Amino acid sequence: MTRRHRAVVTPTNAGRPAGRRRAGRARPGVLLAAVGLLVASGAAYRMAVEYLGTVTAEPIRLPLPLARIPAQIGLWQGQDVPIPVNVQKVAGNDDFMSRLYTNERTGQWVSVYVAYTARPREMLGHRPRVCYPASGWVHDHTSPATVEAVSGRRVPCLVHRFHW
Repeated sequence: MTRRHRAVVTPTNAGRPAGRRRAGRARPGVLLAAVGLLVASGAAYRMAVEYLGTVTAEPIRLPLPLARIPAQIGLWQGQDVPIPVNVQKVAGNDDFMSRLYTNERTGQWVSVYVAYTARPREMLGHRPRVCYPASGWVHDHTSPATVEAVSGRRVPCLVHRFHW
């Protein structure tokens, strides 16, 4: 019975003087081909998205609009706060609710803004921790939360707290 042995030799820098070690240089042709492949892949993706219609400019509606959030919650009475059309366009939300709730007994108030988007990628650069401070609000903290829907489904979200 004959045993076969295989030796694999790979270059290392161990036996070379410090100044003569191989540098990890890419060949220009390989680098150019890699960049070309990357650009072609991006272009193909964009064309496929347009052709298949997977991205749409039309809002993706919720089963129940956010406007159906109750205006009266216990002692808190809500008054809708209009959002200018130009701000709505920049925000790019599929749905939103903006209300000022006032406690009938104490007079305390809280501003509530709930926004929904099915395409968060479209909102890059428009984040609460950027937009609210730009409008004069001070960020207190952000914490993860879970909201339970009427259906019983638990939906993860982030709660951002600001003060004026």
